[in-house]
Amino acid sequence: MPEQARRHPKQLRKPDARVRRTRERLGMAMLALLQDKPFDNVTVQEVLDRASVGRSTFYLHFRDKNDLLLAQLEIFLEIMSTRLSVQKEASTRVAPVMEMFAHLGEQTKLYRHWQRRDGSMISSTSPRIIL
Repeated sequence: MPEQARRHPKQLRKPDARVRRTRERLGMAMLALLQDKPFDNVTVQEVLDRASVGRSTFYLHFRDKNDLLLAQLEIFLEIMSTRLSVQKEASTRVAPVMEMFAHLGEQTKLYRHWQRRDGSMISSTSPRIIL
């Protein structure tokens, strides 16, 4: 059987270490910037500078800064969900909502930058996240 036929489909393969490192650096850069300023004021260029990643590399992984932020939220929810599994949570909850709010409560500075003056979340151009 040819080598290619034995390989798993691309979407089932784990990203290689370089991809994981790049995505992690971009995500950490975004989170660090959100400690200092509102999401609407963060630019892709600032994320690139903080992460030391090129623009073309960024766009290989994400459509825009909204996509990067939502990817970070997905990672966070996966971590919270894994914690519930490890703790052998006996409920039938779909999402770790209580843990998410507890974490957000600890991150008030970061959370403030996600919220706009009118109370809406993130930015007017991004999908609304309703908690």
